[in-house]
Amino acid sequence: MAENTQVATFNTQLSYYTNRYVDLMERDLTSRGMEFDSYSKDCVVAAMGSIFQMVHESGVSFEAINGSNLKFILSKVAALKLNANAQPRECYFQIRNVNVAGKGKPAQWEKKIEFAIEGDGNDSLVSRYGVNVEKVFPYWKVREGDKYIPPRHKGVEITPPEWEESGIGKVVRVVYPIQYKDGHIEYHSCERADVLKNLAAHIKNNLQNETFGICADRYKATDAQKTQIEAKKKEVMKKVSEIGELEAIIDCEELRPYISPSYYETQSKESMLIRKMRNNIMKSIPKKWDNPVQAYEYNMMDATYREVQEEIEQKSFNIMISTTKLSARTVLRAVKAAFRLYQSKASQGKQSVRTLLRQNRGVSSVEISKTGIRGLERYAKKYGIDYAIRKDSSEVPPRYLVFFKAPDAEAFHSAFKEYSASLLNKDKRPSVLAKLHELVQAAAELPGKVRHKEQERGL
Repeated sequence: MAENTQVATFNTQLSYYTNRYVDLMERDLTSRGMEFDSYSKDCVVAAMGSIFQMVHESGVSFEAINGSNLKFILSKVAALKLNANAQPRECYFQIRNVNVAGKGKPAQWEKKIEFAIEGDGNDSLVSRYGVNVEKVFPYWKVREGDKYIPPRHKGVEITPPEWEESGIGKVVRVVYPIQYKDGHIEYHSCERADVLKNLAAHIKNNLQNETFGICADRYKATDAQKTQIEAKKKEVMKKVSEIGELEAIIDCEELRPYISPSYYETQSKESMLIRKMRNNIMKSIPKKWDNPVQAYEYNMMDATYREVQEEIEQKSFNIMISTTKLSARTVLRAVKAAFRLYQSKASQGKQSVRTLLRQNRGVSSVEISKTGIRGLERYAKKYGIDYAIRKDSSEVPPRYLVFFKAPDAEAFHSAFKEYSASLLNKDKRPSVLAKLHELVQAAAELPGKVRHKEQERGL
């Protein structure tokens, strides 16, 4: 009886929260100019079911989950149409304790939901949004014992690869046959060895909060301690570079503390490496989104993109001081003063990408149409956002990317939301040109109507 009561309570709570967030997502996406169709709804429902079950099993109250974070996650799920109930699943979720306190403040921990795209989720995105993509065929897992002949070039012609399966050995290559709208098929591949770059980025990311026991909190570290920590980080990455081979790095006991168990545990290693190979391929396929909201949500959560930004955030700017002889203390004071001056003179509003990067705050980007640049600039100015616009001429037609500082993500989200709503309202308003055309037509017909009236009077 008690078990039935618990089940009923669980279902009631799940239904309540699901309905609440479905309505919220519909209002949010609609206000941003995106249609919240039935499949977007299905994806939100599936995500809520998966998240609620996960939270329930962890013993955590659902009310303890950061609400704005959950809304942020569900917005991505709805916009990108990724289904957690698909078989195989297209995305997954996990709970993380995150310190939301500012630098130098006492720790304040919150439970947040993390969202990631599975390999099949990337397949789904390429199938729907890949540029000129007609069909994504099931990928090949080429093993050590297989006979594989890669594509060969004969002038401008390319012969298809040949693959004879043996089922023996570890997977050394993943191949995706992708058919394009003009009928031709391309074979996109990634080698096992290519996952080395993913692992190196993963290790570097895991070193972000590492103090090596030098101090308890990196935010409270002295200048001397920071120097020691940075030196240790460089030693670790130098070790990675010196080994330079995927399997050897994974097996290195010295590097194990900075590597996720998923990379080396027997039950997960192969699936992890295969997933990385798949992701490397599918993320490289150009995509044409249905609307700017999808582009924004995808760019804001892409793992590889975040790793790049984290790398940018770690870079320091160089200051050259011309002098004969300075003490270490004097140099340190000069550097700190220069840094304060640099921060005080940081550009506001529109600027170059280079200037934006020099602020060392990390950057994010979203694609926008050329015609919408002026409109978005107005809302960026309203919210006091530093931004840069870059034209990418490598594609036809060219793409326009808006870059903004990573810490401004929430402000940019608000600006982008207002901008999208303005576009929606604009679409609903009658066209000025159409109205002008109507007036011109009416004016052209006017003399005829006057003559007709005069003729009537003459009768």
